[in-house]
Amino acid sequence: MMENRSTWRPRPAKTNRSYFKKPLQEQYGGISSAFVDAALELSLLMMDMPYWVIEEWLTGGFEQQSMETNRFLRELPITDQEEKKAMLKAHYESSYVSMIISLNSMNPGMKTPPPKRRNLLSRPDIMCTGLLLKGRGYLEPSWWNKANVSKRRRNQASLLSQESEWKEPMAKLLGLKSWPVGFEN
Repeated sequence: MMENRSTWRPRPAKTNRSYFKKPLQEQYGGISSAFVDAALELSLLMMDMPYWVIEEWLTGGFEQQSMETNRFLRELPITDQEEKKAMLKAHYESSYVSMIISLNSMNPGMKTPPPKRRNLLSRPDIMCTGLLLKGRGYLEPSWWNKANVSKRRRNQASLLSQESEWKEPMAKLLGLKSWPVGFEN
């Protein structure tokens, strides 16, 4: 689904999937087949991306969870400690989906070397955390519509491509059948 909707479509490197899978399986197969598949897809995606995009993405630290976002979530005034624990766990567990969405649905302004504007990149960590919680049966977290959280969600969404469809793949990767109606509100 993401190959056809990616900022980097038509994704010509995908034709090398079987060629690269064998050495990755030999190297990392002991970890798990899911790890091999994830490493393979990440490698193929990066083959289709211009070098300046990868450099900018790595320089921004987008391959890791943001410590600033982690602190932001930890400092939210949530009185229910079980809800807070579930939120922090969901944030950690959804971080790879956030990374993959940030790569596939990158702002199209990144296609032109070098980017005309900096700060075109984002990881949709807050949205992924909320979607994973929703997939686990939390109807709406108590913190979801707080002004500072809504502002971050809007900022994260604005820095993703408006040309490619990223909502459905994000929802499906996090275990939902589709993007929940009204979720972004």
